[in-house]
Amino acid sequence: MVTLGILQFLGPTLQFVIGWKFYHEPMTCGRLLSFSLIWLAIALYAGNALRKSKP
Repeated sequence: MVTLGILQFLGPTLQFVIGWKFYHEPMTCGRLLSFSLIWLAIALYAGNALRKSKP
């Protein structure tokens, strides 16, 4: 389940990077901001989970 969870985060990220770098889709400020906020939320959630799991 852990591996599946990680893949569910990485799949859309890789699609985003491929579209941006290889297919030259425009990187607007709105897209960059939303992408950054999503990964900030994931980092906060993971950090909180790690902090709570330590004895």
